Amino acid sequence: MNNEKIIRETEVFVKENVPESRPADSYIRHVFGTRNYARHLAEIYHADIFVVVTAALLHDIASDVVDMHA
Repeated sequence: MNNEKIIRETEVFVKENVPESRPADSYIRHVFGTRNYARHLAEIYHADIFVVVTAALLHDIASDVVDMHA
């Protein structure tokens, strides 16, 4: 499986697994905004885009809490 396919499948996973305490629309907007910015920074700093984008997509997957982080 290639990296782009894994990223696409991770995006689907994130959309299907929004933490219950988080509003789905704002959670998805936050995570995908983070993904976009992470990809941009990875390109600037020549980081591994696959690793950075995957981490950005999953960074809040277990954050089923009421308090939002900064």
